[in-house]
Order: sequence, then structure tokens, then C-alpha cells
Amino acid sequence: MTFPRYSQAESPEFRDRMDRWMAVIASLFRDRLGANYVSTILMGGYGRGWGAVSVTPDGPMPVNDLDIAVVTRERLSPDDLYRLHEEATKLVNPASRYSMLDASAMDVHADVMNFIETDFASLAPTQFHLDLVHASRVVDGVDVLKSAGQIGVSSLDMGDALRLVFNHAINLFEPCAVGPLTDEANRQALFFTATKAAVASGSAVIMVHGRYSPIPPERFEAFRALAAEGALDGLLREAPDFGDVFERFARDRSEVTGAKLAAAGQTYATSRRIILEAARYVLARLFGGPRIEDPLEIARAVPSLWTTEFLKRQPLTPKGLAKRALQIAGLRKAPPSWRPRALVFGAGVALLNALTLDAADAPVVDAESLEAGRGMLRDAGVNVAGEALGMDGWMESGAAAVSALKRQSWIR
Repeated sequence: MTFPRYSQAESPEFRDRMDRWMAVIASLFRDRLGANYVSTILMGGYGRGWGAVSVTPDGPMPVNDLDIAVVTRERLSPDDLYRLHEEATKLVNPASRYSMLDASAMDVHADVMNFIETDFASLAPTQFHLDLVHASRVVDGVDVLKSAGQIGVSSLDMGDALRLVFNHAINLFEPCAVGPLTDEANRQALFFTATKAAVASGSAVIMVHGRYSPIPPERFEAFRALAAEGALDGLLREAPDFGDVFERFARDRSEVTGAKLAAAGQTYATSRRIILEAARYVLARLFGGPRIEDPLEIARAVPSLWTTEFLKRQPLTPKGLAKRALQIAGLRKAPPSWRPRALVFGAGVALLNALTLDAADAPVVDAESLEAGRGMLRDAGVNVAGEALGMDGWMESGAAAVSALKRQSWIR
């Protein structure tokens, strides 16, 4: 398939800007890493040709993050990697206030991660690695993607579907947690996180049916095929517009317009509903049992479901059985390392349920859901000081959830 270079909505001016940025970032990596440098890979939306474009007084600009992998011979320390992130970000946006570790303003920045060249021969079968291999591009250096082992859709860990929904639900909090939605920058960030979260929710649904693709049009086709086969009747009975939102939001986010920003609150409301429907569907598909109507019950179920019951449902391969036995044994000996993340995910569902926006986009906060989310964050060891109610309390807890997720997952 042929892709535009960076975006469905790109112009020659945008393409030139991105080319320059990729060149200076690659040059930075070469200068800082010397003989340890192997290559630079552009991932994410811009890597697959579906990145977003915002028209600004300075010309067309990318929105939010540039997902970049620097490939090295020896693995970088967390401190060295973080310095590369900061330096690369300053090259594209010297005024950036974005933080990789805490909730912050969502402006243009470089999200830098590290692989070593030998990683590509034995990448674990995850959605992230599938996208890396099949929907990214090497912009400088050795084409390590050619040496990557093939990752089949059928081999994906179905837990990725849950992580996809919950990660993006919490990412949706950041623009709401750092400032008022009357601020245009926050509205733009809300529009893009909301549309991205809805697209991730649709991707999670097709993933649990073994139909995931890193290429957006193939995802849409997979959803339509599943709907035609009747496989999604239960989901579409509850949310008849799910497929339309999945596809429309993916296309809408390619380019910012004033009308889209004006409707950011409505976009949030739609995305919130779609995320919760996806969570219900994916949980029922993976664990069985009836559909969970109450979002707070979903929140409470997440930490308990993601235990031995989930491990028992992994693929029955010899390697999988051996891994499962070790995992279950580990659960009996000590709290699993992933339990804090499961609690943060549960808190994310509760906090998502807590925040609605009225017709004027003013926040309305449900006290019970806020307190449930705050309690789960504390159980996960997250520092949530204070007992504030209303939007002040939600912003504090939403920011804490975003920071916890960033700190748990920013280095791969």
C-alpha cells in the first residue's frame, strides 16, 4: 500500500518541515551516540502516514508527539535516554513544557524510546511491536526493520486489547487535568486525545477477534467485515454508531479546524461513551460473563480480573503453558509487578466515569466515581494528596493517574 509521507492532510510545506526535523533529530543522535548509533525510526501516526496537521501562524505543524525510536548497539541508560528526549524536543519546539514523567501541557515534543539492534530478531508478539515492524519507517541509518521477525496478528497477547483501551482512556485526562478547556491549546489537545482514544477503542474490539491491523483502512475494513458477519451484534445493539465513530474520528483527526475545536467537548462526550462500550465488550470477550453496565463495577473488576483468571486464558502453546505456570507461581509468592498498573487502569475507568461536560463544556464531577478512582490510585501507591471535591479534586486525581501511567511505561 502507498502512503503519504507523514499525514493524510499533508502539504509540501508540512512535508518539508517534517523532513528537516527528522534530519536534525537523526543528526543529534549520531553526534551524541557516536559509534553506538545504529538508526532512527519514526513510529506512530506520522510513521504510518496518518499523523495530524494543525495550521498555525507559523505554517502547518504536527500535533503533540513525534514517536521516535533510536536504535543502538548497547542499550541506553534511562538518564541518557531522557536527555535525548529533552534535546530532541528542544530542536522541534524550544518552548515545550511537556514532561515524559508527569502530567503537563500537551505541546509538540519528541517521544524518544530505545531499542538495541539485536532486539528486532526476537520482538515479543505485542500490538506495539506489530505496529513498529509494519507501520514505521527508518529515516536514517541501518534499516533494522528488515531483520525483524514476523509478528502475526493471531499471536498477539489479547491483554493488549485491554491495555489499549485503558491507556488511551487515561491519556484523555491530560488536557482536562492541566488547565481549563477554555484555553485553545487544551481544547486542541482534548480533541486529539479524544479522537485517538475512540480509534484505540475500535482497534481493541477488532483485536479480540484476531483482526487487528497496524494500517487504519485495514482496521476499518476488519470492523465492517465483523459487523457484516454478525460478530459485533451485541456491541452494535448498545452503540449503533460505534463503527462510524471509529472510522470518522480516525479521519477527522488528520487536520485541525476551528469547527472541530469548537466541538471538542462533544467529541470528548462521544469518545467517553465509546471507550466505556469498548471496555465492556473487551472484558466480556476475554473473561466471559455478562456485560457490566455500571462503569464503577468495570473499574472495580479490572484489578481482580487481571490475575490468575486472565493468565488461564492465554494461548495453549508449550511455551505459553510454561510461561503461564511461572506467572501463576509468581502470583502466589508476591504481589505481581503489574498489579499497580491494573489498579491505575481501574482508577482510569472510575475517573472517566466521574467527568462529564455540560452543554457549555463546563465540567460536572460525580463524587462517588471520583472517590473510587482516588482510592484505587492510593492502593496502587500513587501519591494523591488532599480530599478536594469537584473539578479541583478531579484534576488532582486525573493528573496523578497520567503521571503514574507515564512513570510505569515511558521506557520500553
